[in-house]
Amino acid sequence: GGFGMLLFTGDPWLSTIVLFLVLGIISGLAFFMVSIMGWAIGPIEVVSLVVFVGYSVTFALHIAHDFAVVQEDDPMLLETEHWIEQKAAKKRSRSGFSEQEVVEDPKLLHGGGPKDAAPPSMAPLAVSGKLVGRRLREARARTAILHMGRALISSAASTMGSSAFLLLCTLSIFGKLGDVVIAV
Repeated sequence: GGFGMLLFTGDPWLSTIVLFLVLGIISGLAFFMVSIMGWAIGPIEVVSLVVFVGYSVTFALHIAHDFAVVQEDDPMLLETEHWIEQKAAKKRSRSGFSEQEVVEDPKLLHGGGPKDAAPPSMAPLAVSGKLVGRRLREARARTAILHMGRALISSAASTMGSSAFLLLCTLSIFGKLGDVVIAV
């Protein structure tokens, strides 16, 4: 599992994060099944856990892969960061600091000044010239969510919608599978 994630993301740190996310999701699902629903672990529950590893891997892995492949010159990344920068500039102007004051005073730029000063991650692009470090990681994460977000939310909604019918089944296996799908 971990090797496949490493192959897909191309980054050992990202694959480790995804692996721990998947373990957390599966642990949460097992907790839901045993503690909240009060089910004994039997064949249906084990099959549910195994099948839904795939669901939990899919979402986390697609976001991680998109994070890994988005470049700092990606048009969506640049457009989003420009929008974020405009919002930060409005916030700074409401707090009484001009752009020039923020650029000239390193305390304001790096969070050493008043409480309302711009945090380092909101430093204007004009100051830094390009995205690096934390600012680049934040921008890549936002872009990955924007690239994959709609598809993942649509997938989750259609899965839950189609699983809602399982909740009405009289056979316990289908009812339990419906509960687990909705919980995931």
